[in-house]
Amino acid sequence: MIKTKRIVILAMLIALTVAISILLKIPMPFPGQVLTLIDCGILLAAFAYGPVAGLLVGALTGALFDILSGYAATALWSAGVHGLEGLAVGLIVYRYARTSTSRALMSLVAMPIVVAGYFACDMVMFHSLPMAITDIFAVNIPQVILGIVIATILYNVLEKTMINVK
Repeated sequence: MIKTKRIVILAMLIALTVAISILLKIPMPFPGQVLTLIDCGILLAAFAYGPVAGLLVGALTGALFDILSGYAATALWSAGVHGLEGLAVGLIVYRYARTSTSRALMSLVAMPIVVAGYFACDMVMFHSLPMAITDIFAVNIPQVILGIVIATILYNVLEKTMINVK
């Protein structure tokens, strides 16, 4: 059974993650490539509330970010990729991680999901191997690593507060 407080917190986390990701885009040296903080909110939800929350926050955040940023064509891909990312991290980290280090290391399970998902997206949508390979190294890997670092730090700061809402 999902409590009203948890629904409200997850909705606020989705809104905050989308807003921050839209407002704070970190430019990369390749044309049109930017890093966002989208993975931070997804991982934070998975850390604090488990796989279902990770899946919901991941899917909704991924789709909303793409739609609001003008990338509606990739919204379903992003929903799937980030939903699976949140689900996988939630399944592993929520159940087994007990320290910041184990939480960060176990979160690396997100990397192959994001890399493979967006590689497939680039190949299917744009038929471009060079674009797909550039995305892996210029965006996907750095973005997941940044998300893991920031989400781990935020979770350590917010852990006591977030636990009280379970």
